[in-house]
Amino acid sequence: MIGMMTLKMKMEMTLKMTDEDDGDDDNNNNEYYHVTWRRLPGTAPLTIGPKSWTHDLRVQAEHVPNSSQWNLVIERVTLADAGQYECQVSRRRSALRHLVTLVVKGIEISGDNLVRIGAKLSLTCNASLVDVAAERVSWWKDGKPLVLDKENRFKVHTRVSSTGFTSGIISSKLDLRDARASDSGVYLCRSTERAQMAGVKVEVQGESTLKRADQVKEYSESSQLQTSQQKLLENGVVPGINRSSSCFFLCYIILFTSLHMLYRC
Repeated sequence: MIGMMTLKMKMEMTLKMTDEDDGDDDNNNNEYYHVTWRRLPGTAPLTIGPKSWTHDLRVQAEHVPNSSQWNLVIERVTLADAGQYECQVSRRRSALRHLVTLVVKGIEISGDNLVRIGAKLSLTCNASLVDVAAERVSWWKDGKPLVLDKENRFKVHTRVSSTGFTSGIISSKLDLRDARASDSGVYLCRSTERAQMAGVKVEVQGESTLKRADQVKEYSESSQLQTSQQKLLENGVVPGINRSSSCFFLCYIILFTSLHMLYRC
């Protein structure tokens, strides 16, 4: 299975200051310079106020106008961005720290990768996205967008589950009826920005393939039987007769021959 995860992540921090705290600064307009986001366990700041202090262009600060809400925004999040982040508010008489743990879930695709001709193929793709209003997922096959055929054998069902104000999970299910050998290939589920993707290789097997497999099995069993019979003959055992019966048959012949010779004498 192929997997890669990227998305947009917003971590929110709302400050609650008392009137006494607001009077600590001579100029409250410069208050935002005391809001710092950093990634732990490091000490280097990612953002201070509205400015970015990192070379990573994906990271920026977002201040909601006329509010005390400060957000850390990370564009095109990867699995390497998972971890603990800290928002620190430095005041003259106090300091406020807030920890946020970022968990990044990769896109997942599930379903049968081995289907018989004429059967139904079903694949499901689950993607954790932030902006469910803008993000969508699409299906690709062998590097090309999956186009519905004239027979309408393909159907795509999409469901969005909200987990926050703008965040959520998109689940897309691909159903293909009357599978054919030409439907074999690599199927990809990809996000709108082509950054998230997961894939699975599907093989559609026909009756002829199954018959050939049965023939190979029968030939193998027949060869094994012939080999076993040859070994029995080499050991003096007649096929179909166990060792004790074979010995009894041989002893009976010897006894009969001895009696016949004695009678002639």
